[in-house]
Amino acid sequence: MGEPSGHQARPNTDSHHEEARDHYRGSIDHVLALPGLGHTSTNGWFRLSRRADGPQSDNRSQVTEHPNASTYRRTADAFRSQDSEALRDLIAEDVVWHVPGTSPLAGEVQGLEALFDWFRRLRQATGGTFTLEEHDVVGNGDHVVALSRMAAVKDGVPISVRVISVFHYRDGKQQERWFHPTDLAAWDRMLS
Repeated sequence: MGEPSGHQARPNTDSHHEEARDHYRGSIDHVLALPGLGHTSTNGWFRLSRRADGPQSDNRSQVTEHPNASTYRRTADAFRSQDSEALRDLIAEDVVWHVPGTSPLAGEVQGLEALFDWFRRLRQATGGTFTLEEHDVVGNGDHVVALSRMAAVKDGVPISVRVISVFHYRDGKQQERWFHPTDLAAWDRMLS
């Protein structure tokens, strides 16, 4: 029997990170060129700072994450723990999610209450097996881009899809999200 569509989990090794970076590179360039994102390069996505606790042994700058990227990470943690109170603090009341594909979960999700219903339907569609794992998150004052692996088990078969999510943030809250799965067929199977 052939390998299921999507991607299999691999150990976190340097070569795995290099492979993932190479896999996402073309997709990131495509996403950064999308209308409305306003960036054609990654300049300005990170703020660099020196460590304050003394000299660095390798003389490299330490990357400080943008507050919107940190807010996304807190949102992902709240999603995983099903903490609706935290999600209400982190996501705008008039949020809009753009979910691609042909699954019953595809389409526009408008408003926080509709999003909470979408979460319930996602748990139901995946039998509670849906997982979200971030590979990398970058952000600036208006946008966040998250490279993630989303997975679930459907009919006993694990499905894993790499997803690039582009977010619009306003006043420190998630306002809008666009999903860009690297394998739309596997994405649709996972969400059906």
